[in-house]
Amino acid sequence: MQSSRLIIQVIFLVSSILLGPFSSFAQEEGPELVYGCENCKVTSYLPMGDYKLLLFSNDRNYLRRKLYLLDKQNLIVDEMKVESSSHLVRLSEHTFSVLEISMGIIIQIQNGRLQVKEAYDLYDRPRIIQTAHMFLTPYHLFGMTPIEGAGENDARYVLYSINRPLMPQVNPRRMGYYGYYRMRENPPFHYTDISYADTVTIFRPKGPPLEPSESFYIKFWYAQDIAYSWLPDYKTLIAMHADNDKQVSTFTSYGKETEMLAYIDYTRGDSYMLTWDPKIKEGRTYTLHEVQKNKTLKPVYRLQFKPMLIDDGYAYQSRVGERRFDLYRHALKGQVREKMQDFGAVSVGAAQNL
Repeated sequence: MQSSRLIIQVIFLVSSILLGPFSSFAQEEGPELVYGCENCKVTSYLPMGDYKLLLFSNDRNYLRRKLYLLDKQNLIVDEMKVESSSHLVRLSEHTFSVLEISMGIIIQIQNGRLQVKEAYDLYDRPRIIQTAHMFLTPYHLFGMTPIEGAGENDARYVLYSINRPLMPQVNPRRMGYYGYYRMRENPPFHYTDISYADTVTIFRPKGPPLEPSESFYIKFWYAQDIAYSWLPDYKTLIAMHADNDKQVSTFTSYGKETEMLAYIDYTRGDSYMLTWDPKIKEGRTYTLHEVQKNKTLKPVYRLQFKPMLIDDGYAYQSRVGERRFDLYRHALKGQVREKMQDFGAVSVGAAQNL
């Protein structure tokens, strides 16, 4: 009996040495399975109080997708056809924004139903503003426009804020087109002609994009009345407050050889930065940093996956098989050692207003 215990203790000791402080998560608690499905491809997941949102891709037409609303039991209670949507951003417990190519949209959950609360369509022929990415918050309407004729050493796009029209109108010429987002049955969809005079430039990058970049489009988040924009091509995080106070932080200390991606905890408002070596394809390890108040990075965790999102202290991991999708959540606090390695703080400079 004593020899058996000795063998078990030796096995445990060897396992601890092999795993060491660099294991993704300690084994006290395993990750929690949040959702799983067969023969499906989920591009965005978002917890919404008592509900969950799932955005499914469409292999036949990537511009036509399905948005599902699930209850506590993961049962589908409502669905909506969406267009050109790539990501969902939570604005409150009951409202969220859909990132679109040419429309800024806020959708609310009311009595277990999805309803468009507010929307602006910037699509017209000819289009006054060539938008490539739209994001609508309770205070701002953001757009990204490509720069025509940009050379190899020039910036590729401009991020701007669009003033909401004082008297929005519905465009009767487009009503037959609104088969998505239930626009035909939900008329509060607003349309207006917008020119560059109605915009305010938020960020105009200088010089060529930083290399490499695995994420082309701008990423958006919204937490505690602050809209966040991450420009991966320039490793720049922008925080836009409701009163238009703007903070711009550029993270270039790691150089061109390190890829970076920002995360904002929707519930707690904590800022994180994920870094990794893009040259490593198999067995890649990611380092998750906390963004400190003085805009320095504090490495806190090493992960074996790129989180789909971070919310309420959990990192969500998608596991995609040949015919299956599973989503797990890992608790960031208490699951791994608080200090896994003495990286030291990496200074990125204080935020500055442009």
